[in-house]
Amino acid sequence: MQEIVEEGRKKKEEGRRKKEEGRMKKEEGRRKKEEGRRKKEEGRRKKEERRRKKELPPIQKKQILLILITMH
Repeated sequence: MQEIVEEGRKKKEEGRRKKEEGRMKKEEGRRKKEEGRRKKEEGRRKKEERRRKKELPPIQKKQILLILITMH
């Protein structure tokens, strides 16, 4: 009788442990996913900044257009 009870406790504890491991795995997956999103967004932002640096400011664009128009 005692052995059966002990076996039941062990199984229950094993089940709890597995459940907790599953939760931890899920949380790890969520964390990695979020980290990936953050890195992706950071990359997009850097790319956008580089593009903006190459682009001329609006005032210079207007000046160039005026020069081109007046030259014609």
